[in-house]
Amino acid sequence: MIVSLMLVASMLLAQARSQNGNPVTIPPEAGQIVQLVNHARAEAGAGPLQWDTALAEVARQHCLRMATEESTEDQFDGEPTLTERASHSGAHFSLIAESAAVGSTPADIHGGWMNSPEDRSNLLNPQIDRIGVALIASHGTLYAVADFERAVPVLTQVQVEAAIGGLLRRSGITVRPRRYRCASRLRHG
Repeated sequence: MIVSLMLVASMLLAQARSQNGNPVTIPPEAGQIVQLVNHARAEAGAGPLQWDTALAEVARQHCLRMATEESTEDQFDGEPTLTERASHSGAHFSLIAESAAVGSTPADIHGGWMNSPEDRSNLLNPQIDRIGVALIASHGTLYAVADFERAVPVLTQVQVEAAIGGLLRRSGITVRPRRYRCASRLRHG
């Protein structure tokens, strides 16, 4: 099992990229959580999750609040909803979920999530494809937040137009380019 976790870790680090395509460094304890989640997903027949830096930041902000409040609330007074927090961070998603916990190790936290029906559902949901994790040690307790999403690609205007054009062509609809003519003439007098 250790060998398979090491293999998953190397694959995970190879796949970890920021939204602009640059490699990112996943904090070691967060990487352990992602490895454990992806191992559980593989056993359940779900695809691996890719690291998302925007989600990791959303998780970090909420995890800091949990450590400050010494509580694992889903939403604290005055805190925006998960959807709002993720949108403001730059995440683009059609589905989003969050799991929060306290424990002594990443494995302990993952085990707690796997024993909670709601958190287990988040971790193993085959519709999600991205993850961001934050862990913060405070007062002898390890606070953890994992945010999950079904990512939506961010397209340029050219890509949107090409996608719409392809859909129209596949439907048999022909779009002709509009020709512009000058309707007014200058009069000299």
